[in-house]
Amino acid sequence: MYDYIHAERVASETTGQLGINVQVTFPASKQITVKEGEMAISFAVTVSTSPPVITIVLKGRLLISDKQEKLREINNSIKTGKIQPSLVQFVTSHALFEAALLTRELGLPPAIPVPIHKQKGGEVSDIRPV
Repeated sequence: MYDYIHAERVASETTGQLGINVQVTFPASKQITVKEGEMAISFAVTVSTSPPVITIVLKGRLLISDKQEKLREINNSIKTGKIQPSLVQFVTSHALFEAALLTRELGLPPAIPVPIHKQKGGEVSDIRPV
């Protein structure tokens, strides 16, 4: 669940390829709430490009339901800074999907090449998002 979404296009022109930087953080353990059989962990994901064209910030909470021993283990791993890779992968994959939707709305081309339609006479049509 996302509590905060910010997406901004900081440059109007894109030339060449963009490097994409993704940072996933799980704030200090005080951002964790544990109830019987449930845990909520706060996270923040920042996506930016190099050169700077877009910036996206997603903040939210990851809800986990499991046995109390497993939740205690997850809590301890976060406190020690050794977060389980499966949690990082889960948050990253969902956040990158959301970021891809936001980049489309900001008018950036998709990361997957789109087939180019050639018009009669060999000219390539130039179609861009508005």
